[in-house]
Amino acid sequence: MKRTPLLLLTAVTLLVVSPLAAQTPYATVFYQDSSNHIHDASSASDSDLTNLTGASAPASGTPIVQYGTYVAYLNSGDLHVINLSGNTDTDRTSQTSATAAASNSHLTMFYNGSYPYIWYQDTNGYIEVIWQDGGGFHVSNISSSVSAPAAVSGTPLTSYKSGNDFYVDYLTSTGHVDVLYYDSGSWHYQDLTSAASAPSAVTGSDLTSDRTTTNYIYYLDSSGNVIALYYSAGWHYTNLTSAASAPAAVSGSPLSAFTDANQSVIYLDSSGNAQDLVYSAGWSVTNLTSVYSATAAESGSPMAFSTIFTGIGPYHYTDIYYVISGGDVEDIFHSDDPDVTSGSIDLTTLASAATVGSGSALAGPRN
Repeated sequence: MKRTPLLLLTAVTLLVVSPLAAQTPYATVFYQDSSNHIHDASSASDSDLTNLTGASAPASGTPIVQYGTYVAYLNSGDLHVINLSGNTDTDRTSQTSATAAASNSHLTMFYNGSYPYIWYQDTNGYIEVIWQDGGGFHVSNISSSVSAPAAVSGTPLTSYKSGNDFYVDYLTSTGHVDVLYYDSGSWHYQDLTSAASAPSAVTGSDLTSDRTTTNYIYYLDSSGNVIALYYSAGWHYTNLTSAASAPAAVSGSPLSAFTDANQSVIYLDSSGNAQDLVYSAGWSVTNLTSVYSATAAESGSPMAFSTIFTGIGPYHYTDIYYVISGGDVEDIFHSDDPDVTSGSIDLTTLASAATVGSGSALAGPRN
């Protein structure tokens, strides 16, 4: 099952919603239904983007990422981008004559100014980026250009931007986290696992990142521990599961990381509970599924999140999404806004949305 590290949304205006939906005013999640159509389900509605754009449906389990007004996915190895502002679907691989993506490639995306950079693994195992600037669309084979170690087939990908520097992380066949980064006008790579003397990632581990005051990259080791790589005058690591005395992650657990009021890393345990590793003067763990009386995730569920800082109040709004038995999306939501009730809800029922198809990814919004 393909999973995509999920993503951050920043907003400056509040939505007008029904009293029930007001409990989770910013909920939005993207997924495939049983016909492999891509849907945009929110707290107020459900849109079949495949029908709206007139595009052909991709194969089941295609990776999906969303940022700003764009939703990216793969269809027969080609990178497609949906523009939500006009409901158009464009084949960027054909536009740029790029090498096709591998059948098990993941995707990751960030913005550079107002332009998207979308990364994937090509059929030769290289990490490529299709990017846009004022001159149009372009493609670059980054791992080949710097002679970086090969990524393992089907590697998870995570990316972030800091100032004028770009970063994309991937896993090698030895379970090492390698980073391709753009600094001082050129591309480089580094083996972060070796630099930090960190344990290797287990086969099938997810990979996610969070840019706070420094770069944090998270993965799972062979014991189901969540490992954090971070930079502070050199690369270091922390076993967050051990530091927080937290339960181990289930094999193949998705990972999501973000910072709202505090730094958080979310994973699923063997009972389908969403566990939240939180840093606040030390690492601790909270069973979100239990605290918010949510339904547990089904086995093999993907996961996504959105976290919103409105600037009004100012308040944070965080939604964690995963799939429950029957294919519905469960939404655990929390806010420090006194007018919003934190809790959990079946978002599929709330939005009268199509259920999630078998093997579908989940993606949350980033702006």
